[in-house]
Amino acid sequence: MKRGFVFWFLILFFGINIIILLMAQVGIVNYDLAVSLGQHDNKEWIGETGVAIALGFNVGDLLQEVFCVLAIIGLFRRKLFGWVTAICELAISIYWPVTFSAYYFFASKTAAFQMPSSTVVTHVVFFIIFILIGISCLIYLVRNRHRFVDKF
Repeated sequence: MKRGFVFWFLILFFGINIIILLMAQVGIVNYDLAVSLGQHDNKEWIGETGVAIALGFNVGDLLQEVFCVLAIIGLFRRKLFGWVTAICELAISIYWPVTFSAYYFFASKTAAFQMPSSTVVTHVVFFIIFILIGISCLIYLVRNRHRFVDKF
């Protein structure tokens, strides 16, 4: 069966996710470098607690990277594990922007949170795009599972 646009979009989306997540992993070792790569917020903006939250997500992101790799391999091979891990990865791609949007909302009400409003807006727009991609691809994968898996 011919691989359509959504297949290649998912492969590209998961590949970009891997690159972004690996760049963010730098924060575990050198937080300032991750900030300069645009993968973390300045310590002055989010405080030490915000840094700890970001680094905690970095550790959890290791699982997301594995899901991206398994999804790519499995989708290419039209295996059930690829379809399942693609769904898991898309669910995570919905979860984390919702979580960070809520974090920014609640943290912005504290004195320790000093992130400029324009940066918050930019982040939230990026988060909305990720959420929409995650939801639309998730729905497509579920409705069209026969296009992605040889045998159920």
